[in-house]
Amino acid sequence: MHNPRLVNQETDSSDDSSCEDDEDCSLDSGEEVDEEDFYSYTDSDDDEEDGDDEEDEGNNNKEAEEDEDYLKTLTNIGLQEILRNRGLKVSGRKSELIDRLMGREDKGRRYDGVDGDETEEGLKKLTNDQLRERLRNKGLPIGGIKSVLIDRLMGRELPKVKKWEKSKAKSLLTVMFADASSRVHSLTFEEIHASHPQFKAYPFNKFKKYAKTIKEASDMLRKVNRDIEQEVWSDIIRNPRPEMTSRGYPFWDTHPARALLDKDVKDGKADSMKPKKLQQTKAAYKAFPLVVFGGHVQQSKRFVREEPGWVDRRNKEAQKMHVAEVNKMKEDWDAEYVEKDVEYICKKLEDVYREESL
Repeated sequence: MHNPRLVNQETDSSDDSSCEDDEDCSLDSGEEVDEEDFYSYTDSDDDEEDGDDEEDEGNNNKEAEEDEDYLKTLTNIGLQEILRNRGLKVSGRKSELIDRLMGREDKGRRYDGVDGDETEEGLKKLTNDQLRERLRNKGLPIGGIKSVLIDRLMGRELPKVKKWEKSKAKSLLTVMFADASSRVHSLTFEEIHASHPQFKAYPFNKFKKYAKTIKEASDMLRKVNRDIEQEVWSDIIRNPRPEMTSRGYPFWDTHPARALLDKDVKDGKADSMKPKKLQQTKAAYKAFPLVVFGGHVQQSKRFVREEPGWVDRRNKEAQKMHVAEVNKMKEDWDAEYVEKDVEYICKKLEDVYREESL
């Protein structure tokens, strides 16, 4: 098969004369060639040339991206696109983006172009913006005046605490002052404030005000309770409670039938039978007239139906946990001060023995 292009080339005498001694010109001499081989040869040659062009263009782009002057001409969006293509972080100001592309970013040693001196004197030399940048890099809050920012970086900032009204500090202090035998009654407010981390979380002037109020209320309540207790016992002694009510049956609140009935109601036994039949199941129930016993059955059922829901139960459980934790803190506090008292007494005794031996 003859290639049409080759036939046309044969008519050109100038081409024949120029290719007399060229081996490659055998293609122009009218020799039969495979058209598919010819075109595949020329196409692959073109592809190689295109690939070279693309590679050169990619190298030029890469060189441009590594040139700082070129990077400065780009917008933030353009810089971020280059960073994104390289798998780098895209946040920050333009100067930071350029530094990141140029490989000059050092998170551990530089913040806003300032050496990372972590001493207090070094931090004081920084501006508020530079301090906030360090805080951002550490994932810390950036609000506050300069002294607050420095304290936060130095780890001296006190953690946020709950309001005093619902705090464990208040509960602990209340329990301590309510205990007449507690060592807290012999300490000054300064010593109490320094005796537990829960107390030290509050400024001393505020803590002293809170503690003074609790102490006065606790002393007053203890006095009132003593007076009431004395009065109650005196009344009991003067007027002892009879074994039976004026109607001739036992008092329900202290009788074992009450606990038995509560159990039968919770187990559902009281719902499966009438009060008359239920009364015959236990001897303790028979101590009361049927009309009285029936009234207690209805009262117990109503109490079970109106038992607090899950929200109240959850709150009660949380309150129990709060009280238990506060009591544990008080036990630890008491144990620590008992140990200090023992050490103090032992030291005094040692001093006495030493003086006697001399």
